[in-house]
Amino acid sequence: MTDLLKIFCISTLAAGSSLLRAETFPDLPSVYVHYATDSEKNGILPGLEESFTGSAIEVGTDRLNLADLGFDSPTYPKGLGYGAPVYFSSTGKLPAPLLPDKPYYIVPAAEGGYRVFPAAMDADAAIQPGGVPGERVFPAQNVVQGVGSVVFRDGGTGQHTLFSKPQLFQFADLSGTGFDAFARSLKNRHMMLEVDKDAEGRTFARTAGALVRENWIGSYSAYGPTFFQGPSEKRAEARQHVGGKRVVYQIFVVRVRSYQERQVLKFMADPKDIQMEKGQIFHATDARAANRFADGDLIQVKTYGDGRLPSPLKEGTGYFASKIDGKNIALHATRDDARKRTNPIAFTDNGSGSFLFWAPERVADSRRWSFFAEVLAPDSGGNTLSARLVEPIKNGVVKNSTAFVTSGPGNGELRGPILAELVPVIFWTPPRASLPPPLKSGVRYWTGRAGGSAIRLYNSPESARADSGKATAESSCIKYSGAGVGESLISMDDQAAGIAFGTLSKNLPVFQHRIPFNALQVLVFKIDFDPKDRPASYQSLGINEVFTEGLELERPK
Repeated sequence: MTDLLKIFCISTLAAGSSLLRAETFPDLPSVYVHYATDSEKNGILPGLEESFTGSAIEVGTDRLNLADLGFDSPTYPKGLGYGAPVYFSSTGKLPAPLLPDKPYYIVPAAEGGYRVFPAAMDADAAIQPGGVPGERVFPAQNVVQGVGSVVFRDGGTGQHTLFSKPQLFQFADLSGTGFDAFARSLKNRHMMLEVDKDAEGRTFARTAGALVRENWIGSYSAYGPTFFQGPSEKRAEARQHVGGKRVVYQIFVVRVRSYQERQVLKFMADPKDIQMEKGQIFHATDARAANRFADGDLIQVKTYGDGRLPSPLKEGTGYFASKIDGKNIALHATRDDARKRTNPIAFTDNGSGSFLFWAPERVADSRRWSFFAEVLAPDSGGNTLSARLVEPIKNGVVKNSTAFVTSGPGNGELRGPILAELVPVIFWTPPRASLPPPLKSGVRYWTGRAGGSAIRLYNSPESARADSGKATAESSCIKYSGAGVGESLISMDDQAAGIAFGTLSKNLPVFQHRIPFNALQVLVFKIDFDPKDRPASYQSLGINEVFTEGLELERPK
């Protein structure tokens, strides 16, 4: 096991740093949790490996008839169950259109057998049901929505093999306190950690499926909770004895994903969501779309696979939404009609299959990738202290037509986002949105202070520095020659994400430390609930075992 899972983080110890090493604390009376990827106590589940021939392929119903692979019973919408990321190989020719070395998902079907779904890769985004140019999608988005399974054309030739990579189902607590972390279900391989090698040949573990939170312990995926701490008696014991003790979490984080993985505002629908008698479309099947649409939003629609749009809607045509309530919209031929809520489009049928409604001028949920550690605070009934990736710009989604001042002495100001001076930023715009000229999406700009909360944008840090204290009209900041359209997202462009951690208390301040995207990192969180040299409880953070930040915590009342 040690050879299979090696510590993948290279320590960057600096002379004089305050280190947060595991061996510093073993004799202290504490609730102390330590997980390490090279531990022989960790549990590895061998990968799936199942051989089959072309006779197992059911052309026409698109099912793969295999013996029971041990998954949970189908419980997911549209008759699908929990699945697993898999690969295929063959001694001859794989059943068309399967390709070797390409990831897929295999999912139990309610009618028996399995369905195979392509895993959505970055390059495939344009053909996914949520595939709008300029965005990325969940690898298992088709599985979650129950659309787009592989349509088999033949059974191929020779002997075929379905296989997956080894997966980690248990993190062993090396401190002896018994806080082992387990996968929620051994039958659901989607919720485990996949063991693989990076480009340099180093072994590491990564999340196997599409995640809402990129975590190790206490993580959540698109399918629900993944790892959890157990057994429950130990968690209860910790709540009783943690008061006045020291708590330490050492977490090995895999590769941090960029917070710039954004999406346009959209929702999937099928015929039951078209309410012909009311002329309305129900869109709250996807909770991220609820209460998000506004009167006048540009809407486009497209089918997926063999679906047919509700008449008289057509692909490539722009429609405009009016908000009926937080869960329903109507469509209009013009923006003026939508804002006045007049002349709604009347549907003559409900269509068939699956179709996607999307707003090409609007930014959707930020879908931030994050991880967190659960720590039990004293006298709080098990309060949670979370570490998570954050986009450190408050009010980062801006209205292009109103947030930028495009005339008068304030021309050149951006009002809304809260940023410091001399920060490199970029803008991401949905396909049909546009920034006030001459700003362009994907170009680096530098911030300067305009007074109050407004910021100005510059082409270089030197010009931003030189303008300090000048009025906007007298400055060399970028001036706008017209208004923008739709929305845009402003993000810091230093190839780093922020780490924020604190309690769930609204009164507790949160501080941030920025770490590069895609770096292999060790985060060490030390929480002293009874520090000897400080008047309040204290929390500190180490990255790759170098102490970086500290924060006084609110002492529980």
